[in-house]
Amino acid sequence: MITAIYPGTFDPVTNGHVDVIQRAADIFDRLVIGVVGNPQHKQPMFTLDERVAFLKDVLAGSRTSRSRSSPSSSSTSPASGRPR
Repeated sequence: MITAIYPGTFDPVTNGHVDVIQRAADIFDRLVIGVVGNPQHKQPMFTLDERVAFLKDVLAGSRTSRSRSSPSSSSTSPASGRPR
C-alpha cells in the first residue's frame, strides 16, 4: 500500500487544492491530508476547525470520503483517504 501525504494550510481550500487531492487519490492507495494548525509563515483567515470543515464539505461523496480529525493541537489534523 502506497500512502501519500498532502500538507497545507488550506486557508481557504481552493479548486486547485481539490484538483490535486482528486488526482492524488487516483494515483495512491491512501491519501492523508494534513491541515497545518498554527502556520509560522502566515496568519490564517479561518480557524483550524473551519478549514477542516471546508475540506470535509468539499470532499464529501468523493473518492476521499473517509476522514477523521485529531483532537490534539499539533501541526496537522484530519486524515482523509480512499478505501482500498
